[in-house]
Amino acid sequence: MSPKNYLNIDLKKTSRVTYANDSERRGPGGNILPISSSDENIKSFKYNFIEIVGKGINLSPVLNKTSIFKNKDKNQNPFVKTEEKLNFKKNKTKKGTIIDNWEIVFWNIDDFKKYNNSETGEFELNYFNELPIGDTWEYNIPSNLSFEILLNSKEFNLIKKAIIGERKLRKNEEVDNNKFLNDKLMFNKFRVEFDPDNRATSTMGYNVDTGKRIPKNKETNIGYTFFIDNFELI
Repeated sequence: MSPKNYLNIDLKKTSRVTYANDSERRGPGGNILPISSSDENIKSFKYNFIEIVGKGINLSPVLNKTSIFKNKDKNQNPFVKTEEKLNFKKNKTKKGTIIDNWEIVFWNIDDFKKYNNSETGEFELNYFNELPIGDTWEYNIPSNLSFEILLNSKEFNLIKKAIIGERKLRKNEEVDNNKFLNDKLMFNKFRVEFDPDNRATSTMGYNVDTGKRIPKNKETNIGYTFFIDNFELI
């Protein structure tokens, strides 16, 4: 691993912080657990997790010289239907600007000791995304970074406390705010180190108007998944 390849996320620049207690809403995504999603224990498991959404990243000098984290030409977005293109022209996403919208999901590693005893994580860099329900292409930002992290119990609980304070939550209850309680989070940054060449490519393989598959050589690259070598809360 080269420490030259890293990015920092400012945890003080949040738009939403959520703690979900014993929740059925979502489970770990990607490849952070070495199991199948069909595993019976996982299907019946209820999860404790933290979601943090915000804007603003800082790239290492080496990464800053690359185009990996820069927005593509918005007109290449394969999720925009023909009937939506007129409205999409109003979208203000500019080619070459840094992709700095992000979401981090932290999972308490103690909940998954049966499957993984090591802190680990990965993240997706999305150039293009489907339009969320209720949103419009005029205002939607189709690019973002999405992190899935297995975090040690001590740091997980410190972040949890900065969201819910001393509250005791019921099963399937969530606390949702736009920032941490009274700025009680003791961490300022989330730092991720990774090899930019160790990645998997995501493509869009069908025509959004017809729903039909398209030839593989005409698929659009919509992003990458990167495997995290090291991460740190600072």
